Amino acid sequence: MRLAITEEELRVIISSLLLSKKQNTAIIRKLLFQRRKSKNVSDKKRNATQKARKVHSDATKSKIQDAISLLKIENIPITKKLIKDKSGVSYSSIRKYVDESFFI
Repeated sequence: MRLAITEEELRVIISSLLLSKKQNTAIIRKLLFQRRKSKNVSDKKRNATQKARKVHSDATKSKIQDAISLLKIENIPITKKLIKDKSGVSYSSIRKYVDESFFI
């Protein structure tokens, strides 16, 4: 089970368990362990997402550069629409990765 609580909520839960008269050390250990475990999973997910975004971004840039090279070889004026058609990349990605001064 994954806990979705903030650090402050965790502190409140642990302090209330410590204030009660029962032996709650096992519960506190489990809470702390689960919190530590969920942080590790989150870090792993974040790193995996960053790596996947980088790979996708590099592939998109490569497609755009290949389309520009093809248009140059064919001596066709380079426009965003032609790059979009040749590369199969969305218009917004072309705006994101190709400098506007390139078209002027």
